Amino acid sequence: CFVDCVYSGGIDLLEMSIFRNVNKMAHVFEVEWLVGRCEGYFTECLAKSENSDFYEILSLVKNGWFDHEDLKKDRLWTLVIEAIRYLGLLEKIISHFIPSIEAFKTVPSTTIDMLVSLAGKQDKYLYKVLLQNV
Repeated sequence: CFVDCVYSGGIDLLEMSIFRNVNKMAHVFEVEWLVGRCEGYFTECLAKSENSDFYEILSLVKNGWFDHEDLKKDRLWTLVIEAIRYLGLLEKIISHFIPSIEAFKTVPSTTIDMLVSLAGKQDKYLYKVLLQNV
């Protein structure tokens, strides 16, 4: 899809299932117009997330975190944080990744970092989920 995007100058074939790879390639090869269109696509997906399935929202969270952690770009992650807080899904997302104290012991540190970053000053949700599972 990356080659199709570059060749056609459009993102008609872009889907969330391949978004991460296309966005990464756009950054790696410094295709600025495609980086901008990927951000626009991601923003549109976030805007529609209010009517989305929870797992589609999790996909957006994971893609935003990848952009933040691996590509060292904060824009998508900032948009994710705003959307999750607006939708009131913070506690549900934390519970999804940490369903129990036993599970917490096996959660990768990068996931913990993601949840702490997502919670921000609303870390009471992180503590609440942990305390409920003690």
